[in-house]
Amino acid sequence: FTLHIIPSPEMRGKPVNIISGLNNPWGVVISKNEEIVVAENGAHCITILNKEGKKVKSFGTKGTKDGQFTHPRGVAISQDGHILVTDEHRLQKLTFEGVCVKSVGSSK
Repeated sequence: FTLHIIPSPEMRGKPVNIISGLNNPWGVVISKNEEIVVAENGAHCITILNKEGKKVKSFGTKGTKDGQFTHPRGVAISQDGHILVTDEHRLQKLTFEGVCVKSVGSSK
């Protein structure tokens, strides 16, 4: 899969950077620090890229424990700067280091 990074409305439709090698990315959000947070559905992980699209880190494995994911889909940044991830029937609130702060629901 390919992710096109478009930095501003003026550049709409003209990708500045093309990122490949992601395993079925579903959710994408950009943090205040311009980090790109990607929910990799196929790899059961969260990947963080810098604004140039280079991989900074990934965290998470397949599973139902805190900090693990079963096909993560949605990703957002909370007002207090945490990563919010949805998978199956669960929402997790994580630090940018991948530590689960809170988990609601259950992943069946």
